[in-house]
Amino acid sequence: MARPREFDIEKALEDVIEVFWSRGYSGASIEDLVEGTGLAKGSIYKAFGDKHTLFLRALDRYIDARLALFEETLAQPGSPKAAIRQSLLDHMARATGSTRVRGCLVTKTTTEMASHDPEIARHLSRMFERLETLFAQAIVRAKDAGEVDVSKDERAIARLLVLTTQGVRVMSHMRPHRHELGAAIDVALSALG
Repeated sequence: MARPREFDIEKALEDVIEVFWSRGYSGASIEDLVEGTGLAKGSIYKAFGDKHTLFLRALDRYIDARLALFEETLAQPGSPKAAIRQSLLDHMARATGSTRVRGCLVTKTTTEMASHDPEIARHLSRMFERLETLFAQAIVRAKDAGEVDVSKDERAIARLLVLTTQGVRVMSHMRPHRHELGAAIDVALSALG
């Protein structure tokens, strides 16, 4: 009979995210993962498989958590247009806050691996599509509320907003002033009318 796991998988995944977030995929060795999780190498392999599979699980968990933040803000009661703006401002605050030094795991992974790892590229594409859908749904609600002209293409605007989120993440490495990023967000939001 197999021995039961003696560690919390969810906690271990959070620790794994921290290692990959700090070091990137290529920079994170199995020894770094052992140190970061406090688990034995064998326990990591038994629970998660190889490094690539572990990375995908950690990346998906990170993506789900980030999308949940957008989803929560975009679903808030009141003005859908205001919720869209708030979601972008919250994103900017996270990008320029204490995690700025490490940047965004999605952005790092996109630049490090998406061009040569089709499986990771698929995971990232699904994430960007999900975020685009969240924005498009909020834009449709804004149209229904009379806040956005019904002739506007919600998918095209949603795609612009996704591009804006990634631009904010990339530019946050340059340490711009928040008012500069906020002004850029307002320009993107002008597409809503």
